[in-house]
Amino acid sequence: MEWIKCSERMPENGQPVIVVCAVGNTVQNNVYDWDGKTWSDFRNDYGEYEQHVFTHWMPMPKPPSE
Repeated sequence: MEWIKCSERMPENGQPVIVVCAVGNTVQNNVYDWDGKTWSDFRNDYGEYEQHVFTHWMPMPKPPSE
């Protein structure tokens, strides 16, 4: 799986993804979804973020098969 630039393509609305923060290229330890306007924390631990906060995203990995 590879990182996708937000400037090139956004995830489908409501699709949980792993994101990279624009500040310091920090990989978030949380899952966010995109609603077409803002990023929302999948666990609702944090508030919503505007599009520019994250620079890259990738789909969630498949769960282990065992």
